[in-house]
Amino acid sequence: PPAAPPDPAALAAQLDGQIREFWRCIALVPVVAGREELPGSFGVITLVDDDGARAMVHGESWQVRAAGPLAPGQRIRVRNIDGLTLEVEPAEDPANRSQT
Repeated sequence: PPAAPPDPAALAAQLDGQIREFWRCIALVPVVAGREELPGSFGVITLVDDDGARAMVHGESWQVRAAGPLAPGQRIRVRNIDGLTLEVEPAEDPANRSQT
């Protein structure tokens, strides 16, 4: 004998429960955008001249400053934001990390 068709009410209730669980899980993930996402981000120095340095971070060019010298092509990590200037530090090269 052919299988009985699924009960539409039972399917709707199951789908409703799955959708509610999906939205509950999404609500637990904090949304980070704009200035809040920059600290801890990585970028690359694109320009160093007499006026300072610039880096590409999240696809945008930013004025940057660091405690030490910077060089074009150098990977950096954003430490803080001061107005429209990012305070950066050299990024640790994953290839140079010690293996433990």
